[in-house]
Amino acid sequence: MFLFFAIILSASGAVMFYLLSRNQQLLPKALDKQPFMLVACSLEFMAFLMLWEEKSLTSALLTLVLLLMIEWSFLPLLIALFPKNRCKP
Repeated sequence: MFLFFAIILSASGAVMFYLLSRNQQLLPKALDKQPFMLVACSLEFMAFLMLWEEKSLTSALLTLVLLLMIEWSFLPLLIALFPKNRCKP
């Protein structure tokens, strides 16, 4: 049960990290990004704690790293499917 919630939390944290990265330019100012980065970090930390409750410390770390590697490799492909708003204000 905790494993499912940990995967959901990790995926949502990875989406937030990716959307706030430099190549997405969602929020151009660094001060605007800080609250969202804090939320993304806390989501990943909660996912780590849920994995740690299910497994040992080392397997929780390895599972979280593996999840992040999978998510970061597929997120650019998924986001590329959606067209960007090309209108200039």
